Amino acid sequence: MSKHDLSRQIKALEARIDAADVGTRLVLEPEFRGALQKMRNSGEPIPARWRELEETLVAERVEATFDNLPI
Repeated sequence: MSKHDLSRQIKALEARIDAADVGTRLVLEPEFRGALQKMRNSGEPIPARWRELEETLVAERVEATFDNLPI
């Protein structure tokens, strides 16, 4: 996959995540993180907004995990 194709894929995922509810965001998170990892592996710099979105998605996943733990 070319750099341009990967960037286009990540932009499309970003748009889907921004428009999604929390449940859908959790489903899209692994795909988004995987695409960012491909970008990292190729040595390309990752824009700050994508790093911030990745951190937000990880935080949402952790929160969702704790929300489902019995008391």
